[in-house]
Amino acid sequence: MPAISTFELLLKPQLPKSVTTTYPELKPLARVVLQGYFLTVSNLDDKPVTLSLIFVSRTPGLKQEEILAVLDTQDQNGPLPLVPDPAPANQRPPLEGELVKEKFTFTLNANDTGLVLVQPNAIDKTLREATNYEVRGYVELALSANN
Repeated sequence: MPAISTFELLLKPQLPKSVTTTYPELKPLARVVLQGYFLTVSNLDDKPVTLSLIFVSRTPGLKQEEILAVLDTQDQNGPLPLVPDPAPANQRPPLEGELVKEKFTFTLNANDTGLVLVQPNAIDKTLREATNYEVRGYVELALSANN
C-alpha cells in the first residue's frame, strides 16, 4: 500500500514538565497543544468509491475512545469509526514498540470531495487532564475490497 503522509496527534503541554519544574517562571508559557491530522480526498470517478485509510504507529496506537475521527463530505458530516482488521486466532497482541495498524473505511460519492479529521479526544476529561497524549506514524491509502 502506498504511504501518503505522516501524522502526529498531540494533546500535551508546549513545554515539557521537566522544563517548567526547573524554570517555574516558564509555566505560564506552557499552553496545551491540541494537534490533529487533516486529509482532503477527492473521488474523480463517476461512481462511488470506498477507501481505507490505515494509520500505522507504534504500540499502543490509536484507540477509539482516545480519538475523535470525522468525515466531512457533501452528504455526510459525522463520526468515522476505527474498523479493526480481524486478526488470526493464533496471533498474539502487539508487544510494546511494535507497529500496529488501525483502519478507517469510508465511501466517497461520485465526483465528491471529503475531509478526514483525526485528533485526540479533548472532550474526554481524563485524557484532557492528563495532557500526555502523543501518537506519531504514517498513513497508507487503499481502495477497499468493497470496490
